[in-house]
Amino acid sequence: MELIDTYIGYLEKKRGLSDNTLLSYKHDLCGYLRYLENNSLTIMKAKKATVASYLSLLQREGKSAHTIARSLASIRGMYKYLNVTERMKRNPANGIASPKAERQLPEILTVKEVDRLLSQPEGDDFKNVRDKAMLELLYATGIRASELIEIKVDDIEVEKEILRCEGADRRVLPFGVLAKTAIKKYLETSPFHNGVKEQSTYLFVNIYGKPLTRQGFWKIVRQYKKSAGIEKEISPKILRHSFATHLLENGADVKSLQELMGHSAISSTQFYENLKSSKLKEVYSKYHPRG
Repeated sequence: MELIDTYIGYLEKKRGLSDNTLLSYKHDLCGYLRYLENNSLTIMKAKKATVASYLSLLQREGKSAHTIARSLASIRGMYKYLNVTERMKRNPANGIASPKAERQLPEILTVKEVDRLLSQPEGDDFKNVRDKAMLELLYATGIRASELIEIKVDDIEVEKEILRCEGADRRVLPFGVLAKTAIKKYLETSPFHNGVKEQSTYLFVNIYGKPLTRQGFWKIVRQYKKSAGIEKEISPKILRHSFATHLLENGADVKSLQELMGHSAISSTQFYENLKSSKLKEVYSKYHPRG
């Protein structure tokens, strides 16, 4: 149990996952641990056949394909962590096929809910101006939270409304006038970008001029969700899903959305919907609610 708690702590600190996600991982891993203990096994001594046998048990118990796939992902992730930290040299969960589950869209925000969320940061102080710029840019581009916190000042051309995203999938993204206005105000306000203090190469920084962490940004989103009175579970990823869904609902095509989202395979984008093709910049300007 101590090993699982250590792993969950690592996920919370390094990856900034939501409380619900962390609870799901812990639930999956505790179930796996109970199975091992009932069979006089340990996490460190488990073999590929052990993991496969546990998944077969879940199937016999009537667990859904989604639940089984998530359990496998949780187990595989824990063993990967043990590999990286050099506690184990093998991953017994590797090579085991995940059951195919019907993919369902997570709960997304309505356009009105997004407007409420993005209107929460008020005032001209550094934190509020920064938070406003981050939320506007996140929803304006659909980038991942990990990509947002990695943006360098040189990656963005504010006047041209262009962001060069150097994250998991390199791409050039347009953004609209509302994000542009928020970013300009932030750069003028931030002492770490307007010449007052030592200048940062990162676009978004904390009050000490250091890059934000994913966990720190997730807490910011959670703070404004609460003040906006939004009951739905929300995370930076939900804003990414909302970005994609709102574009498609307004008539954007799946091919252009694939490029905006940075999906290497169009099947990932078809997760949202299939529509006809059109040009990237034209689609963005015409259909994005805040474009």
